[in-house]
Amino acid sequence: MTGRDRLARRTAYVVGTVVVCGLAVWTGLGDHVDLDVYRRAGERWLRGADPYATSGELPFTYPPLAAVLAAGIAAVPLVGLALLGAATLVAAAAGAIAALGRETRRARSVPFTTVVVTPAVGSVVGLAVVSEPVLRGLQLGQVNGVVVGLVLLDLLVVPPNRRGWLTGLAAGIKLVPLVFVVHLLVRREFRSAARLVCAFGGTAVLGWLVLPDASARYWGALLLDTHRVGDPGFVDNQSLLGLATRVAPSASVPVWAAGVAVVTVLGVVALGRARERAAVEGVVVCALVGLLVSPISWSHHWILLPAAAALSWRLGRRAVGASAMVVAVVGPLSSSALTAAGLACLVALAVGPPSARSGAPSDAPSARRVRADRVAVP
Repeated sequence: MTGRDRLARRTAYVVGTVVVCGLAVWTGLGDHVDLDVYRRAGERWLRGADPYATSGELPFTYPPLAAVLAAGIAAVPLVGLALLGAATLVAAAAGAIAALGRETRRARSVPFTTVVVTPAVGSVVGLAVVSEPVLRGLQLGQVNGVVVGLVLLDLLVVPPNRRGWLTGLAAGIKLVPLVFVVHLLVRREFRSAARLVCAFGGTAVLGWLVLPDASARYWGALLLDTHRVGDPGFVDNQSLLGLATRVAPSASVPVWAAGVAVVTVLGVVALGRARERAAVEGVVVCALVGLLVSPISWSHHWILLPAAAALSWRLGRRAVGASAMVVAVVGPLSSSALTAAGLACLVALAVGPPSARSGAPSDAPSARRVRADRVAVP
């Protein structure tokens, strides 16, 4: 390692420490509304009461097993807040690092877990951890970092012969990670897809055994009650349904259905293009599709938008990448800015890199690199 490399790494550590300390203070100043939701659900489960009951406060909207896991937060809320905050930062940083791909490694022999400090890595990771979804999630005490972290660890780090279990667990906490089964199917990792489905099914069965009445209520009625989650037209809902409800309230469902069809086609095309490239590209595509088509996608759900912006930039769609990163950092510049940024990144990933005549370098890896990506690194 050269002196310049050592200086860059030490500088990154110092800046990173300052940023993390600042974010810790920011987290402590938040209202922790969502953390209180988890805590109340855990307390109700410990008392043998219905975790989905409400008494004028925000309702608990997650699958039954999540109420059991929330019991730990009910017992030690400050520790739970610290763990949720740390998971959020790690997930945002890991997504950004994975999206940078070859820029985090000087040679193929360097594994993904060894991060080479470069200006690109430092800048993108720094922007990712101070993005609006991350800051908002920290203030609320959100569980999104845990969910995203489980998915990234499972699909980018865990060996293929054990892949799928953690994503299935994440889907048992929040349903949206079920969309990642499509990523595994496209990459022909059929056993991993089966493990994902089995793990999710296991969480549902376990939740039913522990909370039979609450499970019957959740799966039988509450799951489809989007109004219980919140008003789809509320400005913080950055999904296609939120956009449709704000733009065309009298025809929101047909407009949403049309948008879902378009996004699904774009997602299928993008996944097809990503199949022979780094796995992180397919993961990001599925994340974008899931966030766009879900009825409710609050702004703090978009933790991987900086990763999508970095991928778009790397594929030569630099205007899209730069614009999406600005939106991710600044937050909703308009009532549907995150939705628009996510859709633009999905289009960029679907159409692929510009032609060689445009002067942008090709990002297609060699066959040897593809095999290595599928085995060990994103």
